[in-house]
Amino acid sequence: MNNNNVTSSNMRLFAPDFIRVISFFMIVLFHYNVEIYYNYPGFLKLGELSYFGQTMGDVGISMFIIISGLSLVISTKDNNDYVLFLKKRVLAIFPSFWISYLIVAALMLTIKGSFVGDGHYWKFILSIIGLDGFFLYRMQNYYLVGEWYTGYMIITYLFFPVLYEAIKKTPVMAWGVVSAIFFAVGLNYQKLFSVYINCNPLMRLPDFLFGMSYAYFILKNKKNRLYAMLAGMLALAIAVPARESIMPQLYMLIFGVSLFSIAVYLIEFLGSIDWLRIITNYFAKHAFVAFLFHHQILYFVMSKIGGRISSGLESLCVFLFILFSSVVMAILTEPLVRILTKKMRAILLPSVSTSSR
Repeated sequence: MNNNNVTSSNMRLFAPDFIRVISFFMIVLFHYNVEIYYNYPGFLKLGELSYFGQTMGDVGISMFIIISGLSLVISTKDNNDYVLFLKKRVLAIFPSFWISYLIVAALMLTIKGSFVGDGHYWKFILSIIGLDGFFLYRMQNYYLVGEWYTGYMIITYLFFPVLYEAIKKTPVMAWGVVSAIFFAVGLNYQKLFSVYINCNPLMRLPDFLFGMSYAYFILKNKKNRLYAMLAGMLALAIAVPARESIMPQLYMLIFGVSLFSIAVYLIEFLGSIDWLRIITNYFAKHAFVAFLFHHQILYFVMSKIGGRISSGLESLCVFLFILFSSVVMAILTEPLVRILTKKMRAILLPSVSTSSR
């Protein structure tokens, strides 16, 4: 291992990638345990659904949201072109989403001989724009991949340019406004919305804004990262014992941002290990597409196994197979995603495509 080739920047960026991979693992494990809990009660779960008052799925999604805000700040830098930003987000999300959707649809038709939906074909529009999973709470549609998170992410990205300018120019005001929205909506939620509260983009703005703030003010300074870790430890020490008296969404926010701050500082030194950094970067690159596939793979595998899992070891093997299959599908899908991305880039960013040849 040659540590001389590892820059401090690489080590800083390694930690969010590592957390992204672990978060994907946590989300798949949570969904696996939920599937067992509701539909296969004879199976042995792997651990518990929640720890310290937070489900593994909620923690994993919080990490995803924080890392999303952080990554956008790193990639955007000081570019203020809103249209360019949206075009790049389209390229980052939709080729992966569409290809994954088409593959799952083809496999479903081939294996089951049937499809989802209610015959109202206009609802395919929701699938085309990535909002089918998000709107499942309101209507049956042609949802296959991505769950609510993909739609949430698309909606939240619309807020990014405004939030980024606010963070750079008036960070205190930005946090004041977002906090006011968070509490005003949260305390009156039943009167305002029917979508599940943890899926509402307005209620997850603080997670997203924290990721942006961490990237802009904390990530590049080791002392600031240390202070953030210590603050996270203190916040958890206070919040966890008092969680029954804290607004659930506020507790989820405190838990997520604190855990992230602690994890970044404790994990970053592992970035000096070449092989671990390379493996982490590779799997982090495929985490989103693997996330798109994992639920359908989970449903299929569990339906084929039925009730034949009788030990914890067998349950672990089934989970690892689902996890492995999701990643393999993401890897196999990558060439198709790359082709579609290239064609879309030529349309959306012709000058960039031409200059890169």
